Amino acid sequence: MMKLIVLAVVFIAVCTATKTCEENEELVACHNTCEPQCGFIPKACTEQCIQDTCDCKDGFRRNTLGKCVENYECTPETTKCPKNETFYGCGSACEPTCKNPAPKGCTKQCLVNLCQCTRGFVRHNTECIAKEDCPK
Repeated sequence: MMKLIVLAVVFIAVCTATKTCEENEELVACHNTCEPQCGFIPKACTEQCIQDTCDCKDGFRRNTLGKCVENYECTPETTKCPKNETFYGCGSACEPTCKNPAPKGCTKQCLVNLCQCTRGFVRHNTECIAKEDCPK
């Protein structure tokens, strides 16, 4: 009988245990692999239903230290940019693309703390490629 009681207590404890999330995180039923990160938001992603996972709350992004921070708290040291991209504290609203490699008439705006194509590269869909590699 005592074994049954102990087993019941352990079962209840396991079933009611709740994972605690870190600061600026929330527990989600289905983990989102498109979680915003310092510098960029992943474009190719899937929704994976991994239970009891913590994602950054709305308005926050994950840095390379695994912490959820506000965009202004992202720094070059806590940002890992995708291939051929560089971290900019004040990026351009008119990033060069294959279709428009030298944008003109762009208003002077500062997009804060993000990854954009490194000089000599242009955006093609979601990636930065060398200008000479743009489709003709």
